Amino acid sequence: MRTSSLVRFLCLAVAAIALAACSGGGSGDKTPTAGTEGSPGAGTATGAPEATAVPTAAAFSGTVNISQSEFKIQADPKASPDQDISFILRNEGTIPHQFIVIKTDLAPDKLPTQGSPSQVNLSDSHLTVIYQYPAYPAGQANLLHLSLKPGHYVFICNLPGHYEQGMRTDFSVSESNQGGGNSP
Repeated sequence: MRTSSLVRFLCLAVAAIALAACSGGGSGDKTPTAGTEGSPGAGTATGAPEATAVPTAAAFSGTVNISQSEFKIQADPKASPDQDISFILRNEGTIPHQFIVIKTDLAPDKLPTQGSPSQVNLSDSHLTVIYQYPAYPAGQANLLHLSLKPGHYVFICNLPGHYEQGMRTDFSVSESNQGGGNSP
């Protein structure tokens, strides 16, 4: 476990340096906090990064591209044999979106909602919120590293009305690989 934490720390440090180099220096660029599912580092991010360059995802063994726009989320690929995953988040829309990772057995369109316009009830007992990436502006790309346990996940944007308009998709992590590299 200690080696895993050191590798994760080094990966985040390399990503932070790369983001700072791409943005031209010190305007306060930040890398989002991330953690292992169920660890103190998992949960709500403390602030959105201000990166505008598309980050690289070589740090973790699996890479998933997330494209968000009005009103959809696309994950490419929609499944991973790797548990340590680099997510490249891109807001290709014209308004802010957020990215929430939920572990659940429910289908993406069957999550419990509340209010009007509706939002997913993140405190429902059928849902385990793994990570909440705060709303980030249109045109921005961000890098997020997460370690996910095998299982079924749903990615959503939970800004008012966005979920009910279709901002949700499935994702799964298989048990076949314990965090090793991608194999052809």
